[in-house]
Amino acid sequence: MAYLLPGRHGDTLTLGLRQQGWFCADARRNSATSQIWCRLRTPSPRGDEIITLQLIVDTAGQLRYAEVNLESEPAQGQTIEGRFQQVLTQSLLTQWPDDTDVIAQALEDERARVEEMRDRGRQYSPTAQGWQTSHAVYAMPSPSRLTVTPLRGAEAAWPFGADHYATTMTAALPDLRAGGYQCHFPPQTECNRPEGNQAVRVSVRGDQIVTASVRVGSLVRHGRQRSPLTDEGFPSGLPFLTERVEPAVRAQLERCRRSGTGYAGVVAGTVLIVDPTDPERPRDPSNFGQSFNVTIGVPLLSDGLM
Repeated sequence: MAYLLPGRHGDTLTLGLRQQGWFCADARRNSATSQIWCRLRTPSPRGDEIITLQLIVDTAGQLRYAEVNLESEPAQGQTIEGRFQQVLTQSLLTQWPDDTDVIAQALEDERARVEEMRDRGRQYSPTAQGWQTSHAVYAMPSPSRLTVTPLRGAEAAWPFGADHYATTMTAALPDLRAGGYQCHFPPQTECNRPEGNQAVRVSVRGDQIVTASVRVGSLVRHGRQRSPLTDEGFPSGLPFLTERVEPAVRAQLERCRRSGTGYAGVVAGTVLIVDPTDPERPRDPSNFGQSFNVTIGVPLLSDGLM
């Protein structure tokens, strides 16, 4: 089950982020480690800016691995490297303050190197060894991804559970197809519904669903929902969720659809993100149309690192 921070392992590493409005949850765990997932969404008419930070911490709260992902372009006036520095300063560098100047210079050098490659028409290539301090190795495998691997500490198995909240694709397919979704699993992880111009996208580990995302609409007239989930291609609820969590998650989604507002939290031990496509609250809460990007569950960290 997922839990909100603080009060669990990793909360001190994310305190600065949470004070700046980030959503953080202890997403999954095993007997040795926990996976902490943090997200910041900054709505904008130019397009949402979304950043995520994932941490693997052991039962003593010690960092085993960290990964920052810029899932969209930085806000106007910000550089990619500046965004990375800001996230690190508010999280990991509170634990390793003597790394601050070293990493700031390394990221500035990387910015200059990337600009030179761009000017020469060359594709991005990561630095071979990254940047090592007395605490960790920092690396940028891609322009939008930064990883941190501590130098000390024994190897620990990473958590990967998702069966508390998610079904398998095999179990979800009949209801998805009944709702008009065209699925070709395996190996595809996307089901399309031409009637509603919709798609359900999932990430999987084998047959087990880990995350599911979909866009759903809402049409409220005179305070009543005129677009039931049945019309959104879900005649029997959300088929990618287990019976233990589906009613509670669906109830929260319906509250968002009726109010026109978003949500980021943990429902029945399940991370739920509901982002309205229009960042403004409805002027008339009894009469509006809105659509939402819905994501359920937290992705696993890269399989190659596990």
